[in-house]
Amino acid sequence: VSSNEAFVRLMSSTDPQFVLEELWEGNECQFVPDKKFKGADVMANTAESSASVEEIEADVTVVKADSVGPYDYVLIKINPDAESPAEVAVDWLQENDYDVFDSTATVLDPYLQKQMMLLAF
Repeated sequence: VSSNEAFVRLMSSTDPQFVLEELWEGNECQFVPDKKFKGADVMANTAESSASVEEIEADVTVVKADSVGPYDYVLIKINPDAESPAEVAVDWLQENDYDVFDSTATVLDPYLQKQMMLLAF
């Protein structure tokens, strides 16, 4: 027989803890989107894109880009009218430095046919 206190102490010493450190320079705090994501919403003002990247971006909408604890994530929507929505998604993920397997397009295709969004992290 044990008391609940033993489990509370064990949990408090073994639970993962995350510390978010932010450094603000100057007197104003403002959100600056991470330039890593090349979706149409985030990179609309970038003039250095090639034609093929612009075509991909026209078919990909970054719905949301944010962080949870130490993890960054992006929610994207693929244009269902794209010639190959799964290939567009794979190309965008590769352009934005996500790890993609050879079978990713095949796996994503049924979800994109149902116009589901993708969560990348």
